[in-house]
Amino acid sequence: MTYETQVKVRFSDTDALGHINNTSYFAYLEEARIDLLQHLGFTAPGAQTQRDFPFMVASASCDFKNQAYAGEILHVSTSLERIGNSSFTLQHHLTRDDGTEVAVGTAVLVYFDFQSGGTSPLTKEMKQTLQSLS
Repeated sequence: MTYETQVKVRFSDTDALGHINNTSYFAYLEEARIDLLQHLGFTAPGAQTQRDFPFMVASASCDFKNQAYAGEILHVSTSLERIGNSSFTLQHHLTRDDGTEVAVGTAVLVYFDFQSGGTSPLTKEMKQTLQSLS
């Protein structure tokens, strides 16, 4: 199963060449991740502090496949790639309306315990919820 969301490319997301600036893709991936975590019940809509989010990004990457421009709507399909002991990996595919792949991103998130200041093992319930994406 994949989770689908959309992002609109703003003019401010573009660079002097007129296409999406490479840094903007990471904001799109973050938006998709937060939307997914809220959908799965891990975060409350309107969460205001970092303690409202039980996961931290340990790693993020993005491969750019085709250019995209201001005003376009990009579809972000997010799927679960791997579940580890204290982390999980998400893969994001960004496409245009016509199905053209624009970018592929990957993010590794770790379960973070703010009291201890370090990572903690994912709970059995967390793993079951995440497996609903497989």
